[in-house]
Amino acid sequence: MIVHSYIYYELNGCVISDHDYDVKAKQLVKYKNDYPETWKHSEYYKQFGDDYDGCTGFTLYDELDDRQKEIIQSIVWSIYHNIRG
Repeated sequence: MIVHSYIYYELNGCVISDHDYDVKAKQLVKYKNDYPETWKHSEYYKQFGDDYDGCTGFTLYDELDDRQKEIIQSIVWSIYHNIRG
């Protein structure tokens, strides 16, 4: 979700459709709501927290710490830039 949000909002590009992003966001919110205790102990909790509702990914990248941002940028570089050539 964060990789796709970064590509969409920071690079003005996409690797999945808006529809696919929305489907994945809804799945993540459903998981969060159906399994709140598991959610709080998951790797996603730090990035998404309790307030994530799937409506937008606009702030997902901005809320990361510097190390997490470096990781996202590295992932994006390896997938997005290779796709674009």
